[in-house]
Amino acid sequence: MTNLTIKDIKNYNELLDIIYDNEALIQNNYNSKKDQILIDSKLLVKILDFFKTSQYANIDKNELLKLVVRDVLELNSTDLIVIKKGHIFIKLYNDNNRHKVSSSEINTVANRYNGIEEDELESFYSEYFSEEEIENLFFDIALIFVQKYFLEKHISNIQYEKDVFNLIQKLIIEDLKGEFECSTEFYKGFSGYIFRKHFRLVFQFIAELLLKEIAFSNKHIIEFLKYYSSDVIVIDGRKYKVPELKAESGLKWHVVSMMALTKIYIKTQEYIFESESSIEQLENKVSSMYIDDLSPIEYNSAYHKKYQQLSDKIITNARKIEEFRDSLEILKDDEYYSIKKELREFEDERMKLREKKAVLKSNKVEAKTITQYNKLIKELETIKRSMKAKQKILQQNKDSFLSIKNALIKALISKKQLI
Repeated sequence: MTNLTIKDIKNYNELLDIIYDNEALIQNNYNSKKDQILIDSKLLVKILDFFKTSQYANIDKNELLKLVVRDVLELNSTDLIVIKKGHIFIKLYNDNNRHKVSSSEINTVANRYNGIEEDELESFYSEYFSEEEIENLFFDIALIFVQKYFLEKHISNIQYEKDVFNLIQKLIIEDLKGEFECSTEFYKGFSGYIFRKHFRLVFQFIAELLLKEIAFSNKHIIEFLKYYSSDVIVIDGRKYKVPELKAESGLKWHVVSMMALTKIYIKTQEYIFESESSIEQLENKVSSMYIDDLSPIEYNSAYHKKYQQLSDKIITNARKIEEFRDSLEILKDDEYYSIKKELREFEDERMKLREKKAVLKSNKVEAKTITQYNKLIKELETIKRSMKAKQKILQQNKDSFLSIKNALIKALISKKQLI
């Protein structure tokens, strides 16, 4: 949060005049909901223009906007402010409606979303998040979780089972704080709600990232996954049944068999991704060589055709000129001037034809350009052929990889059981 106050805004009354003069751009009851307000992008731009002076150069503009919006609309500290897609969205939230969770209810359904009604959370969720944004959010969470706890801290299996859900929820809260401003209580409730709603998604991403690590022989991750092949472990003299890497078919996976298939699948997938990127770059280069929507080869073919046609016309013109000149030697005066006139017309035409030929010749595609184009086409065809073969390999191993991934997801969300 910020330590900024309204007193930090110079000439604040001028900004208030701008806002009040544009009150029509503030939509109350947005989308027919009494607890929603939308500030139109046009007013947002006017407010941001006010903050363009040098005195605000090093101050977070979003923090300034939130400060002003809370003051102007007399919002409570619990009301949500979201600056997104060129406008400001406000969700009025009365924390008094939240069920205050007693100590006896901490581990019950009453504390599921920090006492906040699910309908309240769903309303904000459906208004604010798209499926793509949720997917991006949980991929980022998984990426941070794997990087921080697996790759840097080398979390143990025991610690993982104990803390994984709390650690992920904390990461979600941190991410949400960068998305919108609200009370701590709402962050807790909303993070719990979207975590529960997309519970499998985040573990799907974690599983994929871990499998990528073992595909490149990460020793720490390999050791972590060996735990799921332990069957039974003893801690402080007590026996525990460990979660299994078990497919729906009943097949049990072990790290060695997982590594063999995962290496093939992940490295093939990586090759395809890189090939797709290379193909896109090459196709852009090829497209940049087109002239008037024609490839250099097609253009040159059309050029040679036009060049030949002009050459033929010049030859025909030259013959006519020669015929007329021969005729002038034997014609009488009255016919002479008529033929002389036609001769000048053909000579003028010859000049124009020669000029056209010179222009056309200057536009001819150089041989080195044709060579470069052919090289790019050959390279494209080679990569596409190779990628097609790799796609076949990927398809052949897809079911096995999905079996491994689903078994790992199930293991990652399970805990050892006392026996």
